Amino acid sequence: MKKHTILLFAFLLSIATFAQECYPIDKNQIKSIKTDVEFLSSDALEGRSPGTNGEIIARDYISKRFQQLGIIPMGNEGYSQIFEIDDEVHVNKNKTVLVIKKDTLLLNTDFYPLVYSSNGNVAGKTVWLNYGISAPELNHDDYKKVKSLEGKIAVIDVSSPDGIHPHSEYAKYHDLSGRLEMAKSKGAIGAILVNLGNMANDPENRFKKIRSVNMPVVFVSDKAHAKSLKKSKEVALAVKLAERTLEAYNVVGFVDNGKESTVVIGAHYDHLGYGDAGSLYVGEPAIHNGADDNASGTAALLALAEFVSKKTELTGHNYLFIAFTAEEKGLLGSNYYVNNPTYPMEKVAYMINMDMVGRLRENQLQISGTGTSESWSNIEAFLACDDIILKLDPSGIGPSDHASFYNMRKPVLHFFTGSHSDYHKPTDDADLINYKGIATVVSLIKTTMAHVDKDTYLEFIETPNDNAKNAPKFSVTLGIMPDYMYQDGGVKIDGVTPEKPAANAGLQKGDIVVQLGDFKIEDIYAYMGALAAFKKGDKVAVAFIRNGEHKESEIQF
Repeated sequence: MKKHTILLFAFLLSIATFAQECYPIDKNQIKSIKTDVEFLSSDALEGRSPGTNGEIIARDYISKRFQQLGIIPMGNEGYSQIFEIDDEVHVNKNKTVLVIKKDTLLLNTDFYPLVYSSNGNVAGKTVWLNYGISAPELNHDDYKKVKSLEGKIAVIDVSSPDGIHPHSEYAKYHDLSGRLEMAKSKGAIGAILVNLGNMANDPENRFKKIRSVNMPVVFVSDKAHAKSLKKSKEVALAVKLAERTLEAYNVVGFVDNGKESTVVIGAHYDHLGYGDAGSLYVGEPAIHNGADDNASGTAALLALAEFVSKKTELTGHNYLFIAFTAEEKGLLGSNYYVNNPTYPMEKVAYMINMDMVGRLRENQLQISGTGTSESWSNIEAFLACDDIILKLDPSGIGPSDHASFYNMRKPVLHFFTGSHSDYHKPTDDADLINYKGIATVVSLIKTTMAHVDKDTYLEFIETPNDNAKNAPKFSVTLGIMPDYMYQDGGVKIDGVTPEKPAANAGLQKGDIVVQLGDFKIEDIYAYMGALAAFKKGDKVAVAFIRNGEHKESEIQF
């Protein structure tokens, strides 16, 4: 009994010790955090899309703040690490034309050019090729009745005889470039693709590299014109495309404490401009200010930079602060950095990332990467501060910049206050930010850094990332924003996109999806797995819980 009492006392003492080590919220920093968020998410910066003047203004603002703090420039030109990224292929609107008989179709409304297209002008009669597939082993040949394609324009349905899905008998013929190359080899001078059924998705209309088959290729999205092409028509087709690159800028600064190892503190500062790819907004182009995503993380980075630049505390490491760009385009800034580091990667002890830390609600904070080092194993104990409720994810893989460092075998932590219905929409504005919440996250990160301040390097652990690495590929969407903080079974809806399947079926924010067709939805991974089983046009029952009541509706993808 006495032994148990001693153990209990030791346990309580350890909790008290951890609680005493928690950094308090620095109320003096809340004002500067607010100033940073409001500037970075103002309309003047037009959404901070890479390659724009708004990105440059943001870059200069962060650089100036680093300079004021006495932080050492660590880019390849001052604080800037300059690199090029592929922009979306530019379509010349005046020189991309499709005329069917005497009807001139509207670019981006009735038709659009495809990634397979070359530049050029062609004219001639169309030939309907159905799916453009010749599969002798399946006794199927769409060319069997075609007399000649010489000088003609091929018309091909993007689907296949049994649809586009992983179990199709025609799976090896699904590749459109192969079908187009066959048509060209038989004399076609151009191609028009259509989608007349509900067994395939329309081809992408945005791409960064041209994969030309050496003839003009377009997709007709207007159903009436597409159907009319089953009969031969006189067509004039012209396409003019140009690949483009953009100059982008990571902002890199260094605090030198004369130590052997260095901690990387990162946050991306770019966003979606007027609605780049990834926007969930339906409507006319509008500035996506990205106050939470990720002016909030950038402001937190600057607050931490201010704290460690004083060199009075947390001096066990050097600190490398990186404001990444082009995260929204696929972690391009952080990927570029880890492959072209301005400071030796072998000297990095660990990396902390902050992406969307501006909406702390009900004191719930998600931290990912807790399995990437044994040093994080007791994180719940040493972050037992301010009644914070931690949602821990051990995986080092995730859709933000910490993944780039994890892939270089560095321990990582990613701080995140949760998604919301304003995510990737013009409504993600500064007036919705919880500024005290950002300061709370900053204090927790200080506490985390203090916990390992005496550890020169942290041992890296590769985490089981089966769910992340082998995530199923799906071609349909429900049109919801999941609440990633919810972990009580099912997928809770944090936002519904207008005119998408969920909205059309009457689902609302707060509903918890528990079944799609025959698939039980126990978590986000089961949800993604279920989506992978459906295709465009499918109708399925959806079961969900609303205010404790079980309900059902029908979804059409």
